[in-house]
Amino acid sequence: MANRKRRRKSKKTLKVLMIGIVSVLLAIGWYYIDPNGQISTAVIGPDTDVSVHFIDVGQGDCELIIDHGEAILIDAGENDQGEKVVQYLRSHGVDHLKLAIGTHPHSDHIGGMDVVLKNIPTEELILPNVSAECVPTTRTYQEVLEAAEKNNVPITWAAPGMEYPVGEGVLSILGPVADDYTELNSWSVPARYQYQNTSFFFGGDMEKDAEKDLLDSGQIVQSTVMKLNHHGSNTSNTEEFLRAVNPQAYVIEVGLGNSYHLPSDKVIARLGTTPVYRTDRDGTIVFGTDGTTLQVMTEKG
Repeated sequence: MANRKRRRKSKKTLKVLMIGIVSVLLAIGWYYIDPNGQISTAVIGPDTDVSVHFIDVGQGDCELIIDHGEAILIDAGENDQGEKVVQYLRSHGVDHLKLAIGTHPHSDHIGGMDVVLKNIPTEELILPNVSAECVPTTRTYQEVLEAAEKNNVPITWAAPGMEYPVGEGVLSILGPVADDYTELNSWSVPARYQYQNTSFFFGGDMEKDAEKDLLDSGQIVQSTVMKLNHHGSNTSNTEEFLRAVNPQAYVIEVGLGNSYHLPSDKVIARLGTTPVYRTDRDGTIVFGTDGTTLQVMTEKG
């Protein structure tokens, strides 16, 4: 009888302790309890009407904009990241995409897009209209095109001046500006999302020549937050371009210990004292905004 009472007391103590732990984690807002009752960091996000997510997909890009219930996805990481991206979208209540953008046909950007298109109803897919000399013949690119066709997702070729309302904000397509790039990275679709006084710049892997062309076009690039181009490579992110964007924070989407040795030390030096968030260090990064103020949460704290 005494042993039974001690066991009941121990169970009660453990239950109280677990409730306390869970309460603290939930108060932080970086954790959730999955269907199996396990504490997980897979889902994070500020409790705001507008949030911009830089999803950790290793050495690749993937960004999600949620504005008052409407969502836009930019890139979807490598081929093996598609399921992770789909799960992330669903965990944040995204069961429909107003727009998906494949910035350019490299696998670390569009590899998982076919899986997204098969699982998440999508109104439209934007891709760059790459020249015949540069258009890839990779299986990855073909799978994205086939997934769009089979799932009745219309493809629109990116062009400067295209605008898409999302929630109460707007996403502007800024390029590609030129049509004679010889490097596939420079065909990247640059985009700028703005909600009231807060804005975000996404440039895919655009190189120095594409950055210069964009600046010469006179379009607005200044943004509150900038995702560094080409994972922080020195073939991009010129001092002139960084000055033009002039963000309050930088994000680098890059894989831990990647073989490309990115981000470049030279680029990091150019960023000065501006805060820098990195998926290799911080995991998934989420910005929330009310249109004026900005808050940030990181998966790894």
